[in-house]
Amino acid sequence: MSGQDGTSRDKPKDSGPAAPERRLNSWKEIAAFLGRTERTAKRWEATQGLPIRRVPSSGRGSVFAYEHELRNWLDGVEAKGPAAAGNLEKAAIDKRRLVMTFATVLVLLLATSIFFFGRKDRGAEELGTKDPVAADLYRSGQHEWQTRTPTGLKKAISDFQAAIAQDRRFAKAYLGLANAFILAREFDMMPAKAAYARARDAVARALKLDPQLSGAHAALAFVDFYGDHKAADAKREFAAAISLNPRDPIARHWYATFLMTIGDFKNAHEEIEAAENLDSESTAIVADRALIMFYEGRAKDAAQILQQIERDQPSFVSAHSYLAYMDLVGGDDQGYLRELRQFAVSRKDSETTSLAALGADGLRLGGHVGMLRALLAARLTRFSKGDGTAYEIAQLYVLLGDPAEALRFLQISAARPEPEIIGMKNDVLFHALRDGTDFKRLLAEIGLSGDQPQDRS
Repeated sequence: MSGQDGTSRDKPKDSGPAAPERRLNSWKEIAAFLGRTERTAKRWEATQGLPIRRVPSSGRGSVFAYEHELRNWLDGVEAKGPAAAGNLEKAAIDKRRLVMTFATVLVLLLATSIFFFGRKDRGAEELGTKDPVAADLYRSGQHEWQTRTPTGLKKAISDFQAAIAQDRRFAKAYLGLANAFILAREFDMMPAKAAYARARDAVARALKLDPQLSGAHAALAFVDFYGDHKAADAKREFAAAISLNPRDPIARHWYATFLMTIGDFKNAHEEIEAAENLDSESTAIVADRALIMFYEGRAKDAAQILQQIERDQPSFVSAHSYLAYMDLVGGDDQGYLRELRQFAVSRKDSETTSLAALGADGLRLGGHVGMLRALLAARLTRFSKGDGTAYEIAQLYVLLGDPAEALRFLQISAARPEPEIIGMKNDVLFHALRDGTDFKRLLAEIGLSGDQPQDRS
């Protein structure tokens, strides 16, 4: 079996029903899944309708595909019979029906013996481990991490932990684990404090094993800032990460969101563009570029990009989260509740599903104010039971025209401290509070004093 144009290779094995979010993130991965060269995959898209998707605003070169769609397409081609199959290298399809030759059996036996009796995995050594099993687990974890789904992140954490169990000195596996915990608080239901604590432990192990690991400095910067509100420490770690590897898209991406959060939109825009140039297929980078655009005052352009992401990847959490916030700011109650429901579905979050339903009831009975009051009552009840955040309650109080209560709950949020409070400087909902002495004092307490650029008025 061969992967060259015009020769045969088995159709990808079906390991059961594929989850809709299972993605192949480049022409290389798509071609490998099909068992063909990249040139063939591109030709099939152009001439045979191969279901290829593209990242919004990133040009024709940034592609991805879902495995279940590719399987369905292949099944459809074969169902049409020999004539259709001829368009996809008829000889290749015919050959799949032949019995495996003796020579092929020998090749497979040789490959198996090499695997079980001392396989030399140069790729594993490049990752920083001599254990090929640990390397394979790490690669699987990286793929699952990039899905940014609850299922994918749970699998990523499991894979990275298994890789560490295989090789306790595998620095990149500890880094992968840290990054998975960082995302689990946003895209899954892991409590933020627990996620940041576990991420900090994992990244500390990574840096102890390899102090020059760029990604570990970026992960530490993320935890320093969003978990511990240490802006100066975070800025130093981001500088170290980018100095060690200026071409690390994750470091440039996370540095961009850090700059956005402290109000430096000009440099945030430059960094997010640098990140996208390094990884043009990352939906997360595109979504955060849209969020930066929103804070720059380009709300319409930002919404268009996020809506395109929604159409292409309905389960991508950030698009719903960002659009819900934009709709809340813009007073689009129906849009806000719709995005809140979709956000809840993407995260498998039953509490937020119930919240959206209560908001819809309030909107129907009492209009905009009725919706806000229903949401506030629900959030206050949850907060009294130890769930939810004071920050979310502060947002609702300010929308209801009660700045004193909004400020009180912001102070509670900072005292706890809640990770969300780090975003208060840019939060458009708190615009009316920004000139107040208490608000400025609170900013200084969490390390976001007014000396940073603030472009949005």
